[in-house]
Amino acid sequence: MTVGGAGALLRIVLGAAALCCAWAAAADERAVGVVTPVEHFFRLPAIEDAMLSPSGRYLALAAESADGNVQLVVTDLDDPAASPKPIAAVDGADVVDLQWLNDEWLVFHERARTSQGGRTSYGSRALWAVQRDGRGQRLVIRRHWGDLRGLLSDRSPVVPDRAVRGGASLVRAVGDGSPNILVYMPAVDYDAKHPMARLAPQDVDGRHEPSLLLRLNVATGQREVLATDPVDADDWIVDADGTPRLAHKTLGAFERVYWRDPRTDEWTVLLDQVQFPSRLLAPIAFDRDGMLWAARRDQDDDAKALYRYDPRTRKFEAEPVLAVRGFDVPDGIDLDSATGEIFGAFFATETARSIWFVPELQQLQAGVDAALPGQVNRLVCDPCLKGPRVLLRSWSAQEPSAYWVYTRATQTLKLVGRTRPWIDPAKMAAVRFHRVAARDGLPLPVYVTAPTAPAAGPWPTVLLLSYSNADQQRLTGRWQPEAQWLASRGYLVLQPELRGNGGYGHKHKAAGNRQYGLGTQDDMADTLAWAVAKGLADARRVAVAGAGLGGYHALMALVRHPSLYRCGVSEYGLVDPAFSFSEQAGHGEWHQTHSLPQMFGDPVRDAEHLVATSPLHQAARIQAPVLLAYDRRIKAFSMGDRLRDALAAAPRAARTLDQWIEYSADSPQPNQDRNKADFWARADAFIARCLAPTPDDAAKPPS
Repeated sequence: MTVGGAGALLRIVLGAAALCCAWAAAADERAVGVVTPVEHFFRLPAIEDAMLSPSGRYLALAAESADGNVQLVVTDLDDPAASPKPIAAVDGADVVDLQWLNDEWLVFHERARTSQGGRTSYGSRALWAVQRDGRGQRLVIRRHWGDLRGLLSDRSPVVPDRAVRGGASLVRAVGDGSPNILVYMPAVDYDAKHPMARLAPQDVDGRHEPSLLLRLNVATGQREVLATDPVDADDWIVDADGTPRLAHKTLGAFERVYWRDPRTDEWTVLLDQVQFPSRLLAPIAFDRDGMLWAARRDQDDDAKALYRYDPRTRKFEAEPVLAVRGFDVPDGIDLDSATGEIFGAFFATETARSIWFVPELQQLQAGVDAALPGQVNRLVCDPCLKGPRVLLRSWSAQEPSAYWVYTRATQTLKLVGRTRPWIDPAKMAAVRFHRVAARDGLPLPVYVTAPTAPAAGPWPTVLLLSYSNADQQRLTGRWQPEAQWLASRGYLVLQPELRGNGGYGHKHKAAGNRQYGLGTQDDMADTLAWAVAKGLADARRVAVAGAGLGGYHALMALVRHPSLYRCGVSEYGLVDPAFSFSEQAGHGEWHQTHSLPQMFGDPVRDAEHLVATSPLHQAARIQAPVLLAYDRRIKAFSMGDRLRDALAAAPRAARTLDQWIEYSADSPQPNQDRNKADFWARADAFIARCLAPTPDDAAKPPS
């Protein structure tokens, strides 16, 4: 059957022929009429990652083991009788970010586990290498400067010669069939500020080590320095032949971009530009023609687009390769690491999408989209045009990710496994994307999740705010446990992308400058007014909730528009912008000097502004009940503690209804699966009490 032909569909092979591994194929817990338990929403995935080997013969997965750890598992797809074989694990950590170097060697990052054994999503990650059969596992890059594994009396295996010091990072596999990788090592000063100053003062001698780009063979430990110029570059981009061709270096609020001219082999300054978010050129990769593919926003375009740029003439091509009105693109490109050919790009609008520049892949994409309708179907391959198989990752707003293998010879899709097989997509709520006009005319992207209950609107409503304002936090059609849990409880969930959030063009990003706590809260109010006018939201029964920066927005919404919300929920939310500028917050110098002042204002010149937009300083103005949850081990705990006390001391009628949840080493943590469930079960009970109908609701018309 021809893939992508008229009326053609890929045949789907399921059931006994599927590759669903035992640890991924959980018992079918679906039951008609039974509400999905909160634990199912926040249980961590059974499969975290999957990658095909370059030949397409072997499949590697980062999958949950019986004891809850995430381990590396490999299976031979050419052998129908082969069982998935666990080949690597790391004590006290999970296996994530798989990458094949060739059919014999893989590398992966470790993700540290908490003191209670739970998975985390943050922190430094060491790099490991291992052979396909499980032999030769060794530490390649240490987690941080204090990571002494393989040194002194520790017996941890390391890459021959020695493991690379903490702070280094994997750039990419070389892609020539060898077990070679490219490693970036940042510059370091051995002075009093060095992380090891207290542990090894004898090594703090004032010397400076410049940054460098290193080629490292994970099998032999052989190393080759590929670049030390320009001095102290922040990173390098190699061309299609693996030669360092571009570099950039931060200079305060600016960055300098260097190009290595192949005609002279000399580094020259390509351009100087303002750092985020107004960069003229965001380099991505070189193609076989020596053209640089880059994201660009010029004076006539609001959103970033994908262009080809000729560093020899210093000119962009006239037309973009990819542009989408109202959305910054791309998120990345698909590149054959062996040949350097660029054959596709992936990006996000209201959902994730792919574009292919090769007819064969265009036809394959059309075929899988027809076979799995209503899903985002992402082809995961390198190489993509050779080999017997292609890996597919499929998901939607109603269905967590599933992995499939497409076999070219038979034109079939075979299910590998579902990341959360205990979730029934039929019971998940529909999600719709809208553009809502703010009071100043700014179009606000808004994601609306309607309740799964059969009752018609208007519904009790929760405004749910994102953890971060970064581009990668966009709510691009993926399954979201918090929104789906609230919808299952009968709430309409509104998720506005507030001004200042990334991914929606420069105007949307810049409109948030010094508007955190002011214009952002007006955006929330305008989103709610739109939903009320559409008959979706019950204006008399509204709560606001968020985590991190979203928790800050929730708290400031109670300050700025107290009449709109019956209660607020903040999960380890920022309570005082001034704290972000402190050494305790841990933000780097660039963020303290540039991005944070853009968000909140200058801590000196705008001190009064920071007080006016601080939930801590404005606690007495918060009249609605508040649920605060903080982990004693995170940096913001002390500030959450202060806000709790300020709310209790303020003359507020609602203070007896406030709730404080404190997590510690001996209690659940918000960033673990079982403790996410604990928090959201409590949040649901709190919101239900706040939004319960009252006699006054019947007498008071909706606003």
